[in-house]
Amino acid sequence: MKDKIELVKAWIEKADICFHAQQCAEKYLKAYLTYKEVEFRKIHDLGKPIGLASKIDKDFMDIEESTFEEAQEAIEMAEKIAS
Repeated sequence: MKDKIELVKAWIEKADICFHAQQCAEKYLKAYLTYKEVEFRKIHDLGKPIGLASKIDKDFMDIEESTFEEAQEAIEMAEKIAS
C-alpha cells in the first residue's frame, strides 16, 4: 500500500508541474496578444491564442503539440529543477 501511495503522490506532483507550465504559456500568450492589442475571449486553451498570435507573427505557427516522449523529458527536467 505504501508503494501505491508514493506512486499516487508522484502523479499528483507531475500533474501540478504540467498545470503550472500550461498556465505560464497561456499567460505569456495572452500578454503578447494584449501588447499587440488583439482582443480574445477568456479561455483556458492554448490553441486559440496561438492561432491569434500566428496571424501577427508567423513564428507562432512553429508551435505544435508535443509528443509523449517530449512531454516525459520536460517532466524529468522540471523534477530536477524542483528537487
